[in-house]
Amino acid sequence: TPKGRWFDGTIDFLRLAQGTLADADTTIEELYAWEFNGPFLRDFTGREAEGRRRDAGAIELVE
Repeated sequence: TPKGRWFDGTIDFLRLAQGTLADADTTIEELYAWEFNGPFLRDFTGREAEGRRRDAGAIELVE
């Protein structure tokens, strides 16, 4: 900022948009659903990741 202030922290989720929710034909509830329960949390078969991340990209190893 002009006064020399800055953000000192961590951003876990950031969405930038050039339009409005109405332009995107979506709701804030739908955005929250994607943020907290979106498809990125599971592999392409629907399995949740075990541990910190998926084992092989889009596939979770099942033994």
